[in-house]
Amino acid sequence: MADSVQYWDAIASTRWGRYISAAEAAAIESARAAAPAPRAAVDAGCGGGRWTRLLLDHGWSVTGFDVDPDAIRKCRDQNPEADCLIVDSNNERLPVADGSASLVVCIEVLAVAHSAWFPREARRVLAPGGRLVVVVWNRHSLRGLLADSSARIRGKGSHPHYRTPYRDWRARLRRDGFAIEAERGICWFPFGRSSDSRLIATCIVAERWLGLARLPSISPWVLVTASRRK
Repeated sequence: MADSVQYWDAIASTRWGRYISAAEAAAIESARAAAPAPRAAVDAGCGGGRWTRLLLDHGWSVTGFDVDPDAIRKCRDQNPEADCLIVDSNNERLPVADGSASLVVCIEVLAVAHSAWFPREARRVLAPGGRLVVVVWNRHSLRGLLADSSARIRGKGSHPHYRTPYRDWRARLRRDGFAIEAERGICWFPFGRSSDSRLIATCIVAERWLGLARLPSISPWVLVTASRRK
């Protein structure tokens, strides 16, 4: 829906949105710098194309895909150099050839990041040593456990974002042929995704001072960079 594109544009400008985006951009930049040839990337769940634009600006070729036609239209408008594709919601294949990419990014796309098929597909399309950057939600965090308990109490079943322990997700990634390069725990404090609270700056300082980013196994969100083993 058009509203979803506008929503993500709006929250990117909030205090919480800027904090999350800065962490995500830093991970992508580090992975980009370390990735081997070819300078080709896949943006899984590209939305309006913010990360596609970042990579294009560094001279990369990018294939982005999404299930939202409005998002793809915006991505094409803003990134005419990229290959922006609409895929079916049941799609379980990255739309590029074997070994043709050196970077796959999947930023806040739950249905892809937590699927069983995604790690295998990421390995298929990446050249040896290629990088994967992905955001994962962790059930084994205080925030995850509280969100899941609250959802169950309200009769909604398990919380859709906090179903998988990060340790289990990480073990599956390794089984599917990846080595973990970096893990950063983020979003420790209980702000909503669109929050613009003035307390956020203080909480970000506290997160750094307490070293919470170095505790991925119990972090609410984990920003992961992994490399495809040869």
